[in-house]
Amino acid sequence: MASTQVETVSTVADKAKLVLAAALVLGALAGFYLVAKQGPIAQWAVLVGGIVAALVVFGISEPGKQLVAFARDAWREVKKSSLAYAQRSGADDALRVRLCCRHGLVFVAHRQDARMGVL
Repeated sequence: MASTQVETVSTVADKAKLVLAAALVLGALAGFYLVAKQGPIAQWAVLVGGIVAALVVFGISEPGKQLVAFARDAWREVKKSSLAYAQRSGADDALRVRLCCRHGLVFVAHRQDARMGVL
């Protein structure tokens, strides 16, 4: 019986990027409270800016790229399964499924279909 090995390669640079992203989020939270005297616009600008910077740093790291690839694959599978349901059910449901997929919603089957065991 052959065993498959999954090897996770994580470089020091990727770990540093993840630590930097976490530090940026913590810095954004701290900055939100430190600039309280300057008003809510400054507070929210610091918070949103820090979180966006953290997302950018996370996005350029290897784990961030893998997460984005996983999310794309998962979304593709959701669209395929919901469109397969639409083809099984009918024209009215097909339109609802397409609208749900287009707006980023997960399609939930009607109660009637759930009672019949069709999901």
